Amino acid sequence: MEFTDVLKNRVSVRKFTNEKVDENNLRLLIEQAMLAPSVANSQLWKFIAISNSDLLARMSEMVIAKYDELLEGSQAEMKARILERIKLFSSFFVDSPMVIACISEPYESVIDELAQQTGYSSEEINQFRNHPNIQTMGAAIQTLMLAAENIGYSTCWLTGPMVAKSELEEVLEIHHPDSLIAFVAIGKAAAKPSPKERKPVEEKLRIIR
Repeated sequence: MEFTDVLKNRVSVRKFTNEKVDENNLRLLIEQAMLAPSVANSQLWKFIAISNSDLLARMSEMVIAKYDELLEGSQAEMKARILERIKLFSSFFVDSPMVIACISEPYESVIDELAQQTGYSSEEINQFRNHPNIQTMGAAIQTLMLAAENIGYSTCWLTGPMVAKSELEEVLEIHHPDSLIAFVAIGKAAAKPSPKERKPVEEKLRIIR
């Protein structure tokens, strides 16, 4: 597929067929995702591919339970409406043939060690640098989704489930200092929406000459 077509055809898909993701294709996609740029070529990424339906159901229940906890005390009608959207956007992965957990290792550079000597914490230094580890993971996730589109798979990038991040990390045996960043649901699309209209470049681009 032409690269421009890959870019234009990629959309967020939330309804998949029951067809499993071929493990050879999975390995190819992860290999291609790992071609993404990373801060100082640190290659901080790790991936866990989950196709076990019982585990996916348990993870989905964790997400819904966390939202119930967060929304406790809100107006019943508003809560019901919000939860319906949450079930669609944050827990639909339960019906996906595969979910890929995207995990970041910590990143430290020489400047981190020097800055810590002045009293700054690793968290503060990471914030000063605008979270290069998360930017690195974003590059890998986008590359993964485009690679999937290129060979006929559809995907959806999920951050909504991260409300239950600590619970999900525990069940997936992700241990500190590694950090769960996002999920990518992947499979063959059962229903693929049309690409959404994009705003004009002129509205989003400023050129300084």
